[in-house]
Amino acid sequence: MSNNSDSDSPWQVQIDELRRELALMRTELASLRSSPRTSLKLHNRCPSCQGTSVLHCNEIRDYNNDNSHSPMSIQLMGVLRKRTIGSFEAYICRQCEFVEWYLKGAADIVPGKLDKRNRKNIRIVDSETPKDGPFR
Repeated sequence: MSNNSDSDSPWQVQIDELRRELALMRTELASLRSSPRTSLKLHNRCPSCQGTSVLHCNEIRDYNNDNSHSPMSIQLMGVLRKRTIGSFEAYICRQCEFVEWYLKGAADIVPGKLDKRNRKNIRIVDSETPKDGPFR
């Protein structure tokens, strides 16, 4: 017969180690939940792979029917010509190719004042994040 108590058994040692690891994971999870999401634009860090090599495209060019290029934007049909609102920019992670798109001037867009075609495709979605975290 062995004189080892339960606290000295190999099982107990493993259980204690797992409890320590679980406590560390809980601390890390709580920290991640309380901090804002990582952003290529704001933090120069990829939220997908944590990479730090970022491409910034200040203006995305769009190919037009007349072989010209113009900034990619929301286009409105005017009386005599097209009018644009905002322009797109992108931040791209060089490691995993994750892309964040932004529309410069988005706050100036009022869907009710857009032409019929765009009024059907663009809408404002306002929501609040629940205090308990992401939607479930």
